[in-house]
Amino acid sequence: MLSLIICTYNRSELLRLTLQSVLEMKVPAGLTWELIVVDNDSRDNTWEVFSEFAASSEIKSRYIFEQTPGLAHARNRGIAEAEGEIILFTDDDVLVDQNWLARIADVFTRTGTSCVGGRILPLWEGAPPKWLGTDFLGCIGLLDLGSEPLWLNAPAIWGANFSVLSAMFEKYGCFDTTLGRKPGKLYSGEETEFLQRILRKGESVYYSPDIKVFHTVPLARMNKSYCRKWRYDKGELDGIQRRLHNNMPVVQNIHYSMTTLVSLLFRYFACLPISSNKAFRLQLDLCQCFGYLQWVFRHRARGSITRLFSRWLSFTNS
Repeated sequence: MLSLIICTYNRSELLRLTLQSVLEMKVPAGLTWELIVVDNDSRDNTWEVFSEFAASSEIKSRYIFEQTPGLAHARNRGIAEAEGEIILFTDDDVLVDQNWLARIADVFTRTGTSCVGGRILPLWEGAPPKWLGTDFLGCIGLLDLGSEPLWLNAPAIWGANFSVLSAMFEKYGCFDTTLGRKPGKLYSGEETEFLQRILRKGESVYYSPDIKVFHTVPLARMNKSYCRKWRYDKGELDGIQRRLHNNMPVVQNIHYSMTTLVSLLFRYFACLPISSNKAFRLQLDLCQCFGYLQWVFRHRARGSITRLFSRWLSFTNS
């Protein structure tokens, strides 16, 4: 049996489209599965959208309400409720391919792998700007590792198209709730941290390009402000991860981080009159550095780094 988990937060109309794509999947006869929608304390009409879907569908469906905010909390609640031997994850702004579930089941059967991921392709709400190149795929939630299947030795698949044997969660624990998307924060990393854990234990992870989903990329993500916010929050997340895993003590890195900041500022201002695209990429590196330093000095400087960052952004936008 397979359990498909979709976590959602205040995206009822996008969820409606996701559920419609689930309804249109071609599921082989004899393949049993269930759908679990985890509502992470939405304030919109998510319950009504799910109820309409469940009433008009023959799919075995359950609605779970998880009040604790954070995507990792919602995913872990879904895992606790799931009955399947294989657990599938996708997001509430995704359309799944018609053969998505069938191909996932087939790969697990053929390969004996512990975890499977695949392509996350774009559904653009508008024409992407010219500066939005392939190096921004992570920022906007896309993934394409090529057209050939791969055994992975690094955590390179993401939660919008991510399937795991339920036994892996029983053996190694669930997602780290200090990571992952939270209200007001564009954090991530809970699935890659989990993959690192199971890879270290010798488990196998497989990428199949035929396992596809299509991720909505709204206009709000196709602007530089979103990219700056994403990288700033990534810097904060770096601080959280370093503290939790003790692999790089914060105090020993203050000097290095400040040196990096000064170097980036010099390169940024030197690059401004030469190449706006390169300058923007350096600006994003600065955002990440500022985010990390804000986390380091949060209890010492009382927001001074944030104020400095805000002034700098005001200057760059002028």
